[in-house]
Amino acid sequence: MASVKRNFLFNILLVVSNIVFPVLVFPYIARILGPQGLGNAHFALQFSKYFVTTASLGIPIYGMREVAKVKNKKAKLNKLVSELLLLNIITAFISTLVYIIVLYSSGTLQQNTDLFAIAALQVLLGFLAIDWLFAGLEDFKIITIRSLVIRVITVVFLLLFVKTEGDVFPYLLISILSILSGHLWNLFYAFTKVTFSFSNLNLSHHLKPIFIIFLMNVCIAMYTIFDTVWVGFLSTATAVGMYISAVKLSKIGIPIVSALGTVLLPRSARTFAANIQNPIHLQTSFNFIVDLAIPIGVGMFLLAPELLMVFSGDAFTDALTAMRLLSFLPLCIGLSNLFGMQILSASGNDKLVLKSVFIGMLVNIILNVFLVPTFAHDGAAFSIVVTEGLVTLITYYFAYQKFSIKFNLSRMVKDFLLCLIFVPIVWVCKVMFNIPSLIIITSLTSCAMVYLITQYAVFKNEFVQQAIVTVKNKILK
Repeated sequence: MASVKRNFLFNILLVVSNIVFPVLVFPYIARILGPQGLGNAHFALQFSKYFVTTASLGIPIYGMREVAKVKNKKAKLNKLVSELLLLNIITAFISTLVYIIVLYSSGTLQQNTDLFAIAALQVLLGFLAIDWLFAGLEDFKIITIRSLVIRVITVVFLLLFVKTEGDVFPYLLISILSILSGHLWNLFYAFTKVTFSFSNLNLSHHLKPIFIIFLMNVCIAMYTIFDTVWVGFLSTATAVGMYISAVKLSKIGIPIVSALGTVLLPRSARTFAANIQNPIHLQTSFNFIVDLAIPIGVGMFLLAPELLMVFSGDAFTDALTAMRLLSFLPLCIGLSNLFGMQILSASGNDKLVLKSVFIGMLVNIILNVFLVPTFAHDGAAFSIVVTEGLVTLITYYFAYQKFSIKFNLSRMVKDFLLCLIFVPIVWVCKVMFNIPSLIIITSLTSCAMVYLITQYAVFKNEFVQQAIVTVKNKILK
């Protein structure tokens, strides 16, 4: 349990940095580049990211799961990591060739060849992204330290080199280099954990399980990464900028919601491997997700105009509807990760996850094709929310059918009803103040206090109670 708490604290620190840095940087970048410049940069970034996901096959999920099983068997760990890294090198090279062919075959992409060319580095060197090794070893400390250091350096470079509306290329270049710096850091640190050897390897026995996860990742990427690309192909660069603004704000809370699940995923893999069918930590994870995701979503919905004004600027006010639609994402994604990753995938039922996300992909493609040309970023936002909601329901159905795991669904109703008190609180704050940043601060502070006090005093929430006990113990010491 001590290792879980330690890893959870490191992951929370990482989550906080995932929130703080975008909150500090995005308002500056959005105002400097504007909707069109931001749209062009992220069109290239997300398009190349799809090829990275394809090249990774399914290694991030499969690798984490398999590393967790052999973490204490040095020889097997060395062989496993070497085999997966070599396999990823091969697929990254193939994916880069396909990327180049697509780039020079598309008139739309050739309008910004320089941006897509620099984004190709992310595809070529994507095999260096071996966070799966450290996640499987449950070494979240290195992931957190690396991320914090690189983010600080990235912010400095962005402030130095992105100063005008025309600095789209420097912004994209710095973004790509920050990603690659993290990958190189990973590789150097990996040498302290494993011994790489590329002789006497057997890649073939990984192909079947990885192929299923690969198909699963391709389907997921079609609506989590390619959603931006859909807007770029079917609408305008300005619409991409609006959509990115809404997505970035709506997804700020997702790392918090997923923090505990990320730490517990290796434990889920080991638990199911030991044939324990209904591990207690799954209910804990469910409670953690709904207790956080529901108030985050309700808060984002109510404060969407002010959040867009403060963090994106006046030019992005057209993203309001998309922002409100996307406020449902923290709950949907948090629960689908629980049902899909922590239960089905961790127990080796990747085919069921594949069925779920394949249906989601088909629905998303159909909705995007019909809605984006007419409703642009609003159509894309509606499509992704419907897709994520559907995938959540399907994965829950499969998880229940397979393991008969029951969750306390009434907790969701209780949390939502409690959050209705946010409506008059936010309304009062908007009446009292006319400065968006002040409305956000007072609303969030007031809503959080009411929510936490009620959870502690009325509902005896175990997370709030444990947090208070921890704080008291620290103070007394």
